[in-house]
Amino acid sequence: MSITVDVGLLSGKTATVEAGLDEEVGALKRRAQIALGVGRGRLVDSSGSALDACAPIKCTRLQNGDLLTLHINRVQVQACRQSFAAILGDGSVVTWGSAAYGGDSSAVQDQLKNVQQIQALSKERLLATWS
Repeated sequence: MSITVDVGLLSGKTATVEAGLDEEVGALKRRAQIALGVGRGRLVDSSGSALDACAPIKCTRLQNGDLLTLHINRVQVQACRQSFAAILGDGSVVTWGSAAYGGDSSAVQDQLKNVQQIQALSKERLLATWS
């Protein structure tokens, strides 16, 4: 079985997207991004809640014909001495550079979802954190 939803951008552009109920929301989101010709974003339901990309569609409250919004944010980058972090359009975070200065977030990557803001500090001996 599958579900068909309409996904819109704030610009008003929309696309109809289909996905299987056993697929994750992320698959639906990727199809919407391709259909709309945009980069990474967050799928938001009619109540304004961001949908978890890892959740199976059958475990969400999505129904045929629902209207979702694909919210695209600008990429935000911060730098700290020898490391960098960026919030991507979908709210995920990527880091690179020296692990000693915060450039390796692999241990907490699964927690870096729907991030709103990051901060970089460059004073000597301060820990750089991305949250």
